[in-house]
Amino acid sequence: MLLVRKRGEGTWRAPKVTSYADEPAFRRLLRQSPELLPWPETGPMAVVDEFTIPSDYAADLVGVDVNGNIMIVECKLASNPESHAAVVGQILGYAAWLEGMSYEQFDSRFRSRSGCSLEEHLTTKAPEGWDVESFRTWVAENLAAGRFRLVIAVDALPDELAKTLRFLYRYTTNDLDMNVLELPYYADDDFEIVLPQVYDRAALQEEPKGRLRWDEASFFMELEKLGASRESVDAARDLFNRLKAKGLKERWGSGRSASVNFDLHFQGKKANVLGMFAWPGSKGQLTVQFRFMRQQDIPLDVLRRMALQLEDVSDSKFQADLRNVVGTGFDGEPSMKIDPHLTEPGVIDAILRAVDELIAWRTGTWQSGEVEDGSDEPACTKNGGGLIEETAVHHPED
Repeated sequence: MLLVRKRGEGTWRAPKVTSYADEPAFRRLLRQSPELLPWPETGPMAVVDEFTIPSDYAADLVGVDVNGNIMIVECKLASNPESHAAVVGQILGYAAWLEGMSYEQFDSRFRSRSGCSLEEHLTTKAPEGWDVESFRTWVAENLAAGRFRLVIAVDALPDELAKTLRFLYRYTTNDLDMNVLELPYYADDDFEIVLPQVYDRAALQEEPKGRLRWDEASFFMELEKLGASRESVDAARDLFNRLKAKGLKERWGSGRSASVNFDLHFQGKKANVLGMFAWPGSKGQLTVQFRFMRQQDIPLDVLRRMALQLEDVSDSKFQADLRNVVGTGFDGEPSMKIDPHLTEPGVIDAILRAVDELIAWRTGTWQSGEVEDGSDEPACTKNGGGLIEETAVHHPED
């Protein structure tokens, strides 16, 4: 845990800012400070963001140095579930699309983002005597061969991502150049602090010795160490105990960051319902795992009823996430900060009511279209024009 104080002050404290505002802020910092990227000392580099590739996708960052080496960077906050494993397939997909691209196509896409060509961009940075023709040849050869450095940039390394990469490394050669840049961010008044840590193939292939399995005591201790208020820690503990009392099974993580997931067992299956996490740089996070529940064939009507109950959560970011998740057929996981939102009036009750909808479905006491106030109006159209309005929802068929 990072603590700061001004010289002469008596008390150490947590920095005023302990995380990135969002993923665009993370991407912007790396674009403006390419020296933070894990790149050999091979000379100056030109970096652009949102580099377009076929199929209307865009890599977060693409960099090229004066020797024609190419880097592809994908930025994910640990709070984004895609940072856990899906990002590996995402960045490999970008590399596959770039492989075989001509220099002219590559340079055109670079120009569309930077406003100038690769050559123009690097001429002002390159050492005297830089050979432009050789540079073009090297870039073209690397594109033809699919020879890239792939970097997954995260604010905290999730255990699932490390595990996925260890598996990948076990069955690939050193020709696959993929690294993780862990870059937690802090700010206090006029100061910004980053703590870069690079995990390459060698570092990630070594399974940690004496790996920690988190438990109830260590999780809440870690949450408090990260700066969560005593009230927020107590609220998280209260929710933890009430979820267990409802029959959800806790599943403790074993990664570098503290985590616990709550699973519902039904019909020989297991659905991940909620997760609580204590990432470095955070004061705890609670996530509603709609994507994973959908993957276990929990009916959309049940998920809509759960979402309706969660309308009482006052956090505007959570509500924006929830609207997006509902609109995409529950393909996502809305989240809120444990500190301060779990202490806000009605939040824990709303979460528990959502869980009750799921439990009622599992036990056979749930009826589609029935709502708490006795109305016969279907839940997905209740609150006319509200979050779960039927006309606003686009989802796959059951």
